[in-house]
Amino acid sequence: MKKCSKEKKQKAQRLAQVHHKDLYKPHFCEICKFPKQVVGHHENYDKPLEVRWICHSCHKLTHNLEKTVEEMKPIIRGDY
Repeated sequence: MKKCSKEKKQKAQRLAQVHHKDLYKPHFCEICKFPKQVVGHHENYDKPLEVRWICHSCHKLTHNLEKTVEEMKPIIRGDY
């Protein structure tokens, strides 16, 4: 994942909040698949309505490891 400006990140988050009723939000994490409360994750702030829904634990790991959601799935699920 590449770094972006704080302004671009905030703009994407605001747009996602405005359109939140149009976004499908599952009740499970896209990475670990556990039924948990999920948070929105933007992999590309130029596409603010493309939101991945992941739990707080996976979200923190995704940022710490600087991986995409797709790259995180085999790591978390053990599908090497």
